Amino acid sequence: MDTVRFFRKRMEELPRFEIVSPTVNSVFDTLDPFKITVSDRRGVMSGPEIQRNLESKGCYVELATPRQVLLLFTLASTQEEAARASNAFRRMESDFCINKEELKAQAANMMNNPHVSSISAPVVFDLHPNTERINQSRSVPIHQAAGLYSAEMVIPYPPGIPVLYPGELITTETARYLEELAVQGIRFHGSREATAGYLQVY
Repeated sequence: MDTVRFFRKRMEELPRFEIVSPTVNSVFDTLDPFKITVSDRRGVMSGPEIQRNLESKGCYVELATPRQVLLLFTLASTQEEAARASNAFRRMESDFCINKEELKAQAANMMNNPHVSSISAPVVFDLHPNTERINQSRSVPIHQAAGLYSAEMVIPYPPGIPVLYPGELITTETARYLEELAVQGIRFHGSREATAGYLQVY
């Protein structure tokens, strides 16, 4: 626990990053004090982006969500390892250029964009999405998928909630949202190519 307390104290010195409080993430912090959830206070850097930056500095996370990363300490973790992790966050602050912040702010803001919450309301479906049409589907870049019908279920993980169903019309807002998630490195279930920036459509 001394190592965890050391890491928490070091992170308190950083203006950009914060450890998610127990009131927000009580399962991680109460049931397992060795699990620490960190996010960007400004909401600019996504969880996968923080993960990639940490990994480039030799630090590996347990899980990345669209907005946070989960770090796992153990009884064997040393203060040197905690210092390396906190120093990686410190270097991340200085390495992150302002131009990139502005670009990523647009992606992060999509999480709170009203378009995101209304992506599936109302939903337009192909009323006759027969197997033959779906089997004749083709792969297109996500940004070219607007106006076409999805041939697959697309489920970003996390949070694990379907964004598209087979036969659903892909709106411009949905395509933009999925493209931003793909850019951030979010994983997808159901879709074979969404992580690479493509969708199966017809």
